[in-house]
Amino acid sequence: MKSRFSILAFSLLILVACNQKKDNKLSQVKEIKQQAGKVDSSSNAFVQSETLQINEASAVYFHPDSIKLQKLEQTLGDKFFADAEVSMGNLSTSRDYLIRNKIKVVETEARQLTFKKADGTVKTVDLSNSKYTWGLLLFNGIDDPIEVDMAKPEKATDAYMKK
Repeated sequence: MKSRFSILAFSLLILVACNQKKDNKLSQVKEIKQQAGKVDSSSNAFVQSETLQINEASAVYFHPDSIKLQKLEQTLGDKFFADAEVSMGNLSTSRDYLIRNKIKVVETEARQLTFKKADGTVKTVDLSNSKYTWGLLLFNGIDDPIEVDMAKPEKATDAYMKK
């Protein structure tokens, strides 16, 4: 009788733990989505559309839309939450640096970006490609945009944006 009670108690404990883990993951996904949509100031913007055109020097943060978030979570499992947390931390730190240096910041979930250069030519970046999840593209208005490391954007930003 004692062993049956132990098995029942252990089974209940496992069931409760699994349910709490699922609830924690769901709340983490909601928090990640909320963090991704935050905007810091009126000089910066969050844009949600299929295609976004950038016509002036800007730093463009891109992150997955809800569909891509779900696919990433399914593909990466628990690693998704760690990767998302690191990306959001890097975004926050680098955004502060860019704002301090008076660089326009745009955040988007767009699937495609078009950058219109000063000479009228256009460079398109297809963010639906699986290699793009969270990231930072710099555009100085003259050259093609470049992707830089969100964790350490200072050196690349200084060299590229001051051309």
